[in-house]
Amino acid sequence: MGGVFGSTVGTTRLNAFLHTMNEHGFAVRKEWILPGRLGYTESYEATKLLMSLPKQVRPTAAINITDTGALGVMDAVLDLGMSIPSDLAVIGFDDVFFASTRRIQLISVRIPSHELGRIRTNILIDRLSNTNPFAYQKTILSVELIIRDTCGGKSGEGFKA
Repeated sequence: MGGVFGSTVGTTRLNAFLHTMNEHGFAVRKEWILPGRLGYTESYEATKLLMSLPKQVRPTAAINITDTGALGVMDAVLDLGMSIPSDLAVIGFDDVFFASTRRIQLISVRIPSHELGRIRTNILIDRLSNTNPFAYQKTILSVELIIRDTCGGKSGEGFKA
């Protein structure tokens, strides 16, 4: 469940996901890929549709571009009387504070938001004061996978990448 259709971040994450799934021999059905601004409500409704697919073709895991959207996924699964992670494993992005406060704690990719904001601010300042305001700059930051309950992991574990 991705971000804004056509955005660099969304496209990069989707391509990395598809490449990794293919590399490990996992098929990804087209109807499982849901681009767009998938906040809580949109993710909740999309999950209800996905989980209504026949068991042999519905997904067993969902990765949402935000933790807020991932919580919508979780609530839809539970409201359908299904189980997390048995029926659907769930991962989000951002590691917002409420990801770890629910009964079933969300696995999340922690992004260094402060560092990202600092870099973006510096890029903006450079572009405003530079004669070449549209120069391309690529920055790669390390992220951390925070293991909790939604994929069957043990809460409190972490993995840095």
